[in-house]
Amino acid sequence: MSPESRSPGLGSLLRAAREGRSITIAQAEQQTRIPRHHLEALEDEQFTRLPPPVFTRGLVRNYAVYLGLDPRDAQRMVAEIDPRPPGHGVQREVEDRPVLSGSTIQITRIGLTLIVAILLGAALYQVVPRYQSILTAAANEPAPTLTPTRVAPTATVAPQTRVPTATTPPPPTATPAPAATPRPTGAPTAPASVPSTARGVTIEARTLGRVWTQVEVDGQTVFSGILQSGEHRTWRGETRIIMHVGNGALVELTHNGQAIGKAGGAEEVVRREWLAGQ
Repeated sequence: MSPESRSPGLGSLLRAAREGRSITIAQAEQQTRIPRHHLEALEDEQFTRLPPPVFTRGLVRNYAVYLGLDPRDAQRMVAEIDPRPPGHGVQREVEDRPVLSGSTIQITRIGLTLIVAILLGAALYQVVPRYQSILTAAANEPAPTLTPTRVAPTATVAPQTRVPTATTPPPPTATPAPAATPRPTGAPTAPASVPSTARGVTIEARTLGRVWTQVEVDGQTVFSGILQSGEHRTWRGETRIIMHVGNGALVELTHNGQAIGKAGGAEEVVRREWLAGQ
């Protein structure tokens, strides 16, 4: 008998509670937003078909609350019968950073100081002779000599007195008729059409803490693992993006460039779906 068949009755308890309320698997999937294959795997206790244990406990909690069961008892039962270790399916990121001693840091600082001093000396060696030659040439240039110029006297001419003469009025001139304004011919030009916006859906996620996340883009799982605090990820799809989050309060989302807030509440397992054109 396999480990999954030795069950204290969690799957039977979930199935009995659902059937007692006359709820079908399809209705439970629509109302809880938990995929149908995950609900069937919980009731059949097929843990190999479920996400990692940390995410499975969240699914059990939400399903138990939906069916009116005690979520703490359901989580305790699944922890006892799930044969997988708690860290199963979780990708751990190990970052090895070299540790520098005090003497190494001091030597590094001295070396950097010497390099900066050498670079400054080389720059001064190139610049100072050039400015020195310019200043020397300006000092040796003779000052300009000013020569006075003599201005010849000009004769003063007395103004002439004009005698007024009788003037005859000019003959009347004909006023030209205004020319007709030409009218434009031809059909008016239609304004250029505005190109339609690009289709698709884009989701940006920024984490506020360490959280398990799974993302499906156009029917394919593109990420499944732990996002560290402060990470920023972007996913683009043609038709649909589905996101599963182990703790909705630790993920802030942006849909097509517009901030939509956190994925869900504190310690809430969330499934979000976006379609192109929404």
